Amino acid sequence: MRKEYQDLFVKKYGVKLGFMSFFLRAASMALEEMPIVNAVIDGDDIIYRDYVDISVAVAAKTGLMVPVMRNCENKTMSEFELVNTLPYLLAS
Repeated sequence: MRKEYQDLFVKKYGVKLGFMSFFLRAASMALEEMPIVNAVIDGDDIIYRDYVDISVAVAAKTGLMVPVMRNCENKTMSEFELVNTLPYLLAS
């Protein structure tokens, strides 16, 4: 799929279609489908979140960083690919 749509994707969005966007999109969809996996335990309560935040390790000049990508359930494949820079990740 990447090979088939790579040129079109680059032409439209200006970035290459990588593997991470497929993983993040699939993980986001799975977390929405199974809300208990995205829930947290607070004392005796289970709190179901209506959003999906995923941390992804990215290479930076100073080393590996793990910023939180907020609201992944609303992001597109191109938005996942555009997050190659830390400021974009933190601003989202």
